[in-house]
Amino acid sequence: MGDDATDHEKPMCCAPGVLTECTIMAMCRSGGRSAIAVNLLAQAGFKHDYNIVDGMEGDINGDFECVAQGKQAATGWKNSDCPWTKKLTPERTLLSSIR
Repeated sequence: MGDDATDHEKPMCCAPGVLTECTIMAMCRSGGRSAIAVNLLAQAGFKHDYNIVDGMEGDINGDFECVAQGKQAATGWKNSDCPWTKKLTPERTLLSSIR
């Protein structure tokens, strides 16, 4: 979507004064940096910003009895059986519906 898009072609969040009303979900590897990001977004006036707790891979497993000790295998999006892929395509993005 270029700068020449008409108002009806732009997503609602791009309308002046509406951006802070958009829902923003932030995720990093472990959830720490995304927590900082959503706090900064809130300070900037964004009202619906959320951190994905434990991030994509989660915390390092500290259980010395576990075969996954020292790896991100205990928490996080991937370890919670949530859907994920490394193969991102336009069809798999939320923005594909507003092009």
